[in-house]
Amino acid sequence: MEEIHASKRHRNGIGDTGAYVAENVRRFRTLRNLSTAQLAERLSAAGRPILANGITKIEAGTRRVDVDDLVALAAVLGVNPSALLFVPEDDASTAMSVTGAGRFSCEEVWDWADGRAPLRDRTFFDEREEREEFTRFQLDARPPGRRGYELPEWLKGDSQ
Repeated sequence: MEEIHASKRHRNGIGDTGAYVAENVRRFRTLRNLSTAQLAERLSAAGRPILANGITKIEAGTRRVDVDDLVALAAVLGVNPSALLFVPEDDASTAMSVTGAGRFSCEEVWDWADGRAPLRDRTFFDEREEREEFTRFQLDARPPGRRGYELPEWLKGDSQ
């Protein structure tokens, strides 16, 4: 039996979400008139140091961003993490990829990111199961005081 060493393990490459993060870090850094060195200084002051050349690599899509990096970048750039994770569109006619889930309209992705609705598998079995999935998502996606969205139109039906 072949022994697998750490050097032989498969590493996932940077996918579509990583590419969105790269584009959005550059976009927000540029909008805030920050150089990579200035952003690096702010990250260091925030307790999550990333060197300027690391930021250049993030923006080029050659350095991975872990969740702690993502949250620190969002905080320092003055946005929420979702603003770095997804394309800045909410058009129902524009699609984007969600790592591990597939392609969805930007509107659906932002509703999911905002905790409004689950990413819908269009092969749902029946209306009752859709309602259950929506309710489960609402209960799990946000703390109790942040829940309370109305049912979306696609779930409003005669049998309420």
